[in-house]
Amino acid sequence: MRRGLIKISLPDFNRQEFEDFLLKGIDFDTGRPVENEIELPSDKGIENYIRLGNEKYFFSFYKEALSYYALVLKNNIQTIDAWVGQVRVLLDLGAYKSALYWSERGIEILAPNPLLESLKALCLVYTGDNTKAIGIINRPVSDSDPPMLWLIRGEIFIRLKRFRHIFSRRRDIGPLGAFFSFLKALEPNPRDGFMNQRIGIAYLQQHYLERSFEHLRLSLISAPQNPLTLYFLAEYYRQKKNYRYARFYAKKSIAFNPNLEVAIELLQFLHSPVIRLREKLRSVI
Repeated sequence: MRRGLIKISLPDFNRQEFEDFLLKGIDFDTGRPVENEIELPSDKGIENYIRLGNEKYFFSFYKEALSYYALVLKNNIQTIDAWVGQVRVLLDLGAYKSALYWSERGIEILAPNPLLESLKALCLVYTGDNTKAIGIINRPVSDSDPPMLWLIRGEIFIRLKRFRHIFSRRRDIGPLGAFFSFLKALEPNPRDGFMNQRIGIAYLQQHYLERSFEHLRLSLISAPQNPLTLYFLAEYYRQKKNYRYARFYAKKSIAFNPNLEVAIELLQFLHSPVIRLREKLRSVI
């Protein structure tokens, strides 16, 4: 079973080459400094590279995103947004142990930091250590916490089905906690493309199809050519057994990012004889 959305050949998380890549702005393929060692002398320059990294991440160009985050950390290792983006990219790549390791490195450097601690809890959920994740997020939160923290909490809640022994007697407190957290994440801007995309992905991966579609649709309105959103819409229609629409969105996803391997694999599956036979049988029925 595939873990990541794209396969990128990265070294082991505890090797020096990986540390150089993530913290020193090194291109792993060439071993040379990224972007010819561009320096970011001002806060404005760092903000611009964070924006570019977030944009690449949003659109599924993961290696470019990692490169931008690395440039930022090379110039200011205290930049929390670069740590968060870097770890989230590693999660999308299926490098869960690497993501956990680098979330812990960020905590070492920036501790105490509730945002990175919540991100570590998300990594623990991905690696299957739910007990430790619950221990980390079982902390008070406030309206002043940033939207990203609420997003991460929601992504954790939606993956943990049983919170009854900690929070409530209700068995559905996980989905309820996720719903509340996602509302808080969207509070500053209910039509935020990135937030709606990630919420839609989180719901879809846990098979809450209609909630997923609602958020993916809003994200696509804000960025109609986003290959990652298009891919997950294709996956939504595949799960709904609407294979014609699934093929349409998969093709559009590949058109905007030909290297998005999961979209290519999905399109191949949707053109398989088994799916064609199912469509014929459904049309006859």
